[in-house]
Amino acid sequence: MILNKRFLWGFLCLFLLGLSANGEGRDPRSTYQEAREYLKANKWQEAIPLLESLEKDYPLLADYILFDRASCYERLGDLAGAVDCFKKIVVTYKNSPLYRKSFLKLLELKTRLEGEAALQDYELYLAEFPNDEPILMSKAELLVKLGREREAEVLWQKLFVSGGNYAFRAYNQLKKVKMPSYEEIKAVAKRLKERELYELIVKFFTETPPIDEEGKYLLGLAYYHLRRYKEALLQFSFLSNPEGRYHYALCLMRIGEREAFYRYVGSLSKDKKFYPLFLLMVRMKGRDGNYGEAKDLLAQLLVRYPEKREEIQWYQAWFALREGDFPRAERILSLLLEGNPHERDKYLFWLGKVKSYQGKEAKECYLRLQGKYDFYWFRAGREAPLPLTEVDAPPFDREAQPLPPEWERLFKRVYDLHWLKMSSEARQEARLMRNILPETYLSNYLKLLYYIEDYWTLVRLGMKYDRPSLKYPLAFWDVVLSYAQKEKIDPLLVVAIMREESRFQRDALSRAKAHGLMQLIVDTAKRLGGIRDREELFEVDKNIKIGVRYLSSLLKKFKSIPYAVAAYNAGEKNVERWLARGYRDEDEFIEGIPFEETKGYVIRVIKTYEIMKGLYGNRIAQKEGR
Repeated sequence: MILNKRFLWGFLCLFLLGLSANGEGRDPRSTYQEAREYLKANKWQEAIPLLESLEKDYPLLADYILFDRASCYERLGDLAGAVDCFKKIVVTYKNSPLYRKSFLKLLELKTRLEGEAALQDYELYLAEFPNDEPILMSKAELLVKLGREREAEVLWQKLFVSGGNYAFRAYNQLKKVKMPSYEEIKAVAKRLKERELYELIVKFFTETPPIDEEGKYLLGLAYYHLRRYKEALLQFSFLSNPEGRYHYALCLMRIGEREAFYRYVGSLSKDKKFYPLFLLMVRMKGRDGNYGEAKDLLAQLLVRYPEKREEIQWYQAWFALREGDFPRAERILSLLLEGNPHERDKYLFWLGKVKSYQGKEAKECYLRLQGKYDFYWFRAGREAPLPLTEVDAPPFDREAQPLPPEWERLFKRVYDLHWLKMSSEARQEARLMRNILPETYLSNYLKLLYYIEDYWTLVRLGMKYDRPSLKYPLAFWDVVLSYAQKEKIDPLLVVAIMREESRFQRDALSRAKAHGLMQLIVDTAKRLGGIRDREELFEVDKNIKIGVRYLSSLLKKFKSIPYAVAAYNAGEKNVERWLARGYRDEDEFIEGIPFEETKGYVIRVIKTYEIMKGLYGNRIAQKEGR
């Protein structure tokens, strides 16, 4: 009996030891995490055995495991092994986010390994994705290598006429056989304009100079959008059509030729297309303090463009206000409000301001504001009749529901990916659910989004269902709070700026090369945060840390939230120049910002900030014991 017990105990120990050695009995997530640590350390050989076992033991993420295994084989030079893994994903996991990516890798490797035999895979891929320009070009290049130039020409022609990113490369191949005609090139340039591919328009017309007004206009427009205004000016100078003349005037303004701009605009006809140029001239003269000339021009415009009466009268009121002629401004604003104006709340707000500048009671004007929780509502100092919260309505008035097996599996994939620190993959999977998820499970989905910190999707859902706490979430709150407290600024202002800069999209990249959540320029970030590489700006913690530091410096310098927010968008020098014109208060400054983009940005940030204070201010104050 004793012998049997000893035998059983020994056998159990050996069995458990065997389980440990083989990794069996472990949470497969831990095994996958270990394998991914090997991948980060470039230890491909060590990762492969773990990934091989996981394909069977962890079917929930088998597509990701196969992809990582294929990457290991490729790094080790085993291209055939990589092809097998990618092919298995393509055949077995058609609904996976990795499907198309794996198909592309399969094409790349099979082209290297098999040459002509890969053409069949190209056909299969292009049957699903017929307009994939890089793959069309790759197939054409493979056909050339195989001596099948005629077939390649068909693909080059398709890429050329489509007017996409590969149009110029395709053109360079086509002209070796037969030079495309000028009319064909011009037609492609039109498509490039629609896709805002202005650099390619310049390339085409540099090689084949435009010979008619339409071509010169397209080239001029491309230069204009690339901010090459002097070159644009030259092209527009040849044109007699209204569009060309319109942009010629804008180029004069952009290169600083103000007097030439004024003379040229003054010579234009009364065509309705030129009205924005006349109004721009009025605004420029007003900004320079030439109110007399601006008022004379407005009087002429009122006769010339009676259909623009509301906008013209607004500027008449604005210039009267800037000059300090408050009675005149009050009369014009009152006149504007007699009809059914488009910007009623703006006129009411400024009528109230003008009254207050004269020592009159403004409250009656502010009480008539209709845009509850809008910019002018908040600037008027109106308080919401109730705290800015929300009464939950379907589908948000219920607890999370039990999920059916197919949805439970999809949710678990996202949770596991996030646990594995595969955050971008988790967000991608969650976003794929958004348009197909039954509303019954929206409460479950919201919890998932908060868990993986996908605030970008939360905002989109908030816009769809008009739910304030989703439209304005406390995104990345722990990180924001930590750095905001260090810099002694309001964390809600940080979140408001982040929301309006990127909608909480971590990898946001603007045309002006602003990066990440708080849209930081690399030079500014290096000066403030000591980063070495621009990729660091896509990291949540670093981006917020530097953004908060920059915002803090602006608040200290300008001692005003609107001024600091304007500087965050347009730069400190511009704000210093605008303030030098002299404004009575912050409201007048905001209304007078000459850059429409910056003015709209400041208005949006302030509105968001006020809404967030209404949603969360009391709760935060209670937590801090205030």
